[in-house]
Amino acid sequence: MKKGLILTIILLSVWVLGFSQQTEWKVNNMATWIDAVNGIRSGGNDKEYTITLNGNLSVPSSDDNLFGSGTGIVITIEGNGTISLTGIGNMLFIGNKQTVIVRNLKLQGRSGNNSRLVVVVDGGIFRMEGNASITGNTANEYNFWHSENSGGGVYVNNGTFTMQDSASVTGNSMAGFEEGGGGIYIENGTFTMQDNASVVGNTSTYRGGGIYIENGTFTMRDNASVSRNTTTDKSGFSDRDGGGGVFVSNGTFTMQGGTVSGNITSTNGGGVYNSGTFTMQGGTVSRNIANGDEYEGDGGGGVSNGGTFNMQGGTVSGNNAIHGGGVRVSGTFTMQNSASVSYNSAIYYGGGVCVIGGTFTMQDNASVSSNVVNGNIYEGDGGGVYIFYRGTFTMQDSTSVSGNFARFNGGGIYIGKEDRSTGNFTIRDNAYVSGNTANSNGGGVFISNSGTFTKTGGNIYGYDALGDLKNNAKKGCAIFNEGNGNWRSISVGPTMNLNSYGFWLNDDKVIEFPSAFTGTWKRDNFNNMLTITANTVKSSSQNYAWNISDISGDSHKLIADNTAKSTLTLTVKFVNGNIVISGDSGNGQDNWNGTWKKQ
Repeated sequence: MKKGLILTIILLSVWVLGFSQQTEWKVNNMATWIDAVNGIRSGGNDKEYTITLNGNLSVPSSDDNLFGSGTGIVITIEGNGTISLTGIGNMLFIGNKQTVIVRNLKLQGRSGNNSRLVVVVDGGIFRMEGNASITGNTANEYNFWHSENSGGGVYVNNGTFTMQDSASVTGNSMAGFEEGGGGIYIENGTFTMQDNASVVGNTSTYRGGGIYIENGTFTMRDNASVSRNTTTDKSGFSDRDGGGGVFVSNGTFTMQGGTVSGNITSTNGGGVYNSGTFTMQGGTVSRNIANGDEYEGDGGGGVSNGGTFNMQGGTVSGNNAIHGGGVRVSGTFTMQNSASVSYNSAIYYGGGVCVIGGTFTMQDNASVSSNVVNGNIYEGDGGGVYIFYRGTFTMQDSTSVSGNFARFNGGGIYIGKEDRSTGNFTIRDNAYVSGNTANSNGGGVFISNSGTFTKTGGNIYGYDALGDLKNNAKKGCAIFNEGNGNWRSISVGPTMNLNSYGFWLNDDKVIEFPSAFTGTWKRDNFNNMLTITANTVKSSSQNYAWNISDISGDSHKLIADNTAKSTLTLTVKFVNGNIVISGDSGNGQDNWNGTWKKQ
């Protein structure tokens, strides 16, 4: 009798122990789902579990840790079906240093849900693998002033979220007053996208159509993509809203590869809005749009940066905005290595880059090229770079601003705008400005009345440069100085000389003398006079005029308006209010060498 009782107790203990140690469940209905969840909740700490779904399943929501209070547990949920919600609320709530891996499953949200689909807190870890997806969830804000439900698809606070393989977060939305993150919201957490992971087609009212980073860390690499996400409303705090693809607020975004493309915002930063730290080491920000307000200074089709943007590589290309087709800068923006801002377009200012009170530095071999300001009938300046409102732009090393176009002024660079909005531009080392075009003035550089320009090196090419190097404009093919339209000086820098093709400030294909040259002049050693107009010289000793045909530095080529069409090349300088001429090999009064005083 005792032996039978002992055997029964042993068998019962083995059965109970075996049940409590179950680590794998096959789930095909609500009952088996509940069995799996309860088994994990009662299974203790530091264990690994697997739930395999066969088919589709609707599960109840969870407002607390779905898998209980166990710590250090790892739960893999896998299969090839769809998990949806039976009611409103969270589907997965992960915390207590728990790890949940979703592999190849679709997590289907609800339209009009009042919650995020997945919540990761308190050291929790969430990883999406294979073809896993989170889709179709709408998170509404808890109330008018609090962002209790930021993150339409996934919300992370003091947790870790990783997307890998071909995982996706798509078609989610966040209708919040101030916060956002239509797809994902990271607050004091860590988020990594790698392989072919994607955040696609999500929507937020104000900020972060795809992703919102608040005091968190986001790393993007490989072929990961953030695309076709949108922010929709422009009635909020305009200078702090936007980020069609990614919104970074006091957080860190490191882009090592992948693409941010095809995103749209109604304010700032079609691809990325950054008021934290954005380090771009590779990848592409392309084909994004910022449909901002002209008068609010909105823009940044690719990136709107009010924080720190370190562009150490990669490309910002093919974006469009009101201002700053590629990048809008109101913080600190540094380009280096072979980083490029190219083929972007803006409607009003800065086809490539618009600097509004910020600091923009180009170094190493960085380039701003082939950008366009289309303009309207009144505006369209700074094809490559537009600097105003105390903004600062520095080119150094072997950087270049080339091949850009402006409908009006500053094909390459436009400095300043209004008296209160002084812009500052410095060029040094081997940097160069070439091949840019302005329909009006300043093919290479346009300096407004309020702009400041410092040149201690580099080259700004004129219309007489070779091949694609020449800058082109109606006036000032190299440089146009609005504050002094007649200034022609070689004192602005050691390489501003004949060979740099940047010596004449307001050179023009329709060649004209500076207005200071025009008038009547008399030479002391001969009793003859020179009468100079905008483009002719007439000597009192001759009965015909000379037309100016070319200027290169101090060298002036003249063609006689006579039958012989004789040519004459002179060096003409303006010295202490007088004209000094040399290089004439003629005789007597027909020789123009000497000093001429204005009459």
